[in-house]
This record gives sequence, structure tokens and C-alpha cells, in this order.
Amino acid sequence: LLQILIYSLLAKNQIQIDDENDNPLGFPANVEFGVRVTQFFCIGIAVLTQEDIREALQIVRGGYPSEGLQVAFDDITQWKWWCSCSMRFLEGALGLIVTLFLIIQSDDVVELLLNFTAMEFVSALDNVAFELSVFGFFGSLIREKSELILETSYAVPVARNTESWYESFLLLAVFAAMLSIWSVVVHRQRHGDLICKNIFVQFGDGAAAELG
Repeated sequence: LLQILIYSLLAKNQIQIDDENDNPLGFPANVEFGVRVTQFFCIGIAVLTQEDIREALQIVRGGYPSEGLQVAFDDITQWKWWCSCSMRFLEGALGLIVTLFLIIQSDDVVELLLNFTAMEFVSALDNVAFELSVFGFFGSLIREKSELILETSYAVPVARNTESWYESFLLLAVFAAMLSIWSVVVHRQRHGDLICKNIFVQFGDGAAAELG
């Protein structure tokens, strides 16, 4: 939930809706070739390091292993299982979208790498929180639950986990989707579609006193 909140605040800050603004996401009019190359590689790294979407889709594809989960966790329900998968997918998708927009909005290599590094840190917050829970930073009860999750395993049908092509397909599909959005923006930049169309200038009384 903390990650979703952070991503939502970042997304809200990125979008500037205005009647006179034809570029609400604030994409630069154009960037240098080096920045564009860095953007391409950052998109690929973001897809490779974002595991939540792939894991959520793989778990859902495998189906709800009721027998294995019921043996491992007494209080598990199918509703909780679906909620966990949905939240994981939502967090991963929102993180990738915000990361993509931050990458495209950057017009400097240093700024781009700083924004990308910050987003990678946010995407790892859930793992950091779990590690802290295991060490007891959030109380003994949460530590016991975390250790139980860490040490418990349950049976999953082997056939559901042996198809490596599925994970490769997911990686390529997500990368292709992000690359398509980036390519559209690059096309608009190269054709001057993102150049500011209107300039408003307001002079003070000292510039033309005769106008009152």
C-alpha cells in the first residue's frame, strides 16, 4: 500500500491538466541522442527488475492451489489470495508506468539516472519491509508471521511452473508495450509536435506607461 501511495503521488505530480496545456505530462520538446539511448536502456532494465507483474500473472495463471495453501496456512481464503495477486499486479503496473513517464520526462542523463535510481529504490520497499519484519523491527507478532512465510512451502502442480517460455513472453510483452509508448513520444519530439505553441508575455506599467 505504501508503494501504491508513493506511485500515485508521483503520478499526480507528473500530470498537469490545463485547458491551454497540450503537453500535460511535461515531455521535453526534444532530447540529445545520448539521453535517448540512456532512456532505451533504462526502460529495459526497469522491465527486467520489475518482478511483481510477472509473478502476479504467473500465480494467477497457475490457479488457486487450495490444497497446498490450506495445509500451509490455516487462515488463507481464496479472496485473500486474489487480493494479494491484484495488489501485486497493480503495484507493479503503476510502478512501471510512473517509471516510464519519469524516464521520458528527463532531458539530461544525470537527471534521468537519478530519477531511475529513486524509482528502483521505491520498487524494493516491500522487500526491505519484509526483511525488517523478519528481524523484528515491527514487533514480535509480525516477526513470527514473517518467519512463518519465509520458512513455509506448499505444493504446486509441477506442470504450472515448467513452462519457461511464459515468463519470456511476459517480459517481451511488457517491454514492447513500454517501448511503443516511448517510440510514439520520440516520433512526436522529432517532428516538433511537443514544441510550445503559445507564448504569453505580460509587461509591467514601466514598459509602456502611456498604455496606463
